[in-house]
Amino acid sequence: MLFFRHRTWMLVALLWLCSGFTCQDNNEYNDYQNDCTLPPSGCTSTVPSTAVLTIQVSDPASLVSIYKGPYFETGTLISKDYPPGVGVRTWSMSLPLGDYSATAMYIINGDTIVKVDGDNLDYTSHDTCNGTCYTADNGDVDLRLDTDKLPK
Repeated sequence: MLFFRHRTWMLVALLWLCSGFTCQDNNEYNDYQNDCTLPPSGCTSTVPSTAVLTIQVSDPASLVSIYKGPYFETGTLISKDYPPGVGVRTWSMSLPLGDYSATAMYIINGDTIVKVDGDNLDYTSHDTCNGTCYTADNGDVDLRLDTDKLPK
């Protein structure tokens, strides 16, 4: 009789333990895992204050000006220099978030050609498994000359 009580008690305990791990609970957990988005590379828990602006130019080396603001005519000049090195056609600058415009001046066969471009440095928020995280939206300014359109 003692054996029967012990066995009944074990069966009740086993059923009680198993009731916490039902198929429905596992499916709900799996649904959460499948709906959950992993953070992209470089995602941080803080909003970035800077991003990278990549500048592309053509040879011959040109005078490049970078302006804070969407329009170089009304923007604040933050950099005016030649590309950093002989033959350097692409380089990057870390800058505070915001709009930037840029100009590159070329002298080709005695003619002055000014190439203009701009971009916005911003951030993107991502909802992930661990909450919200943020990535910087870097920018590019393409100041290269289209050699097919140059005066001959």
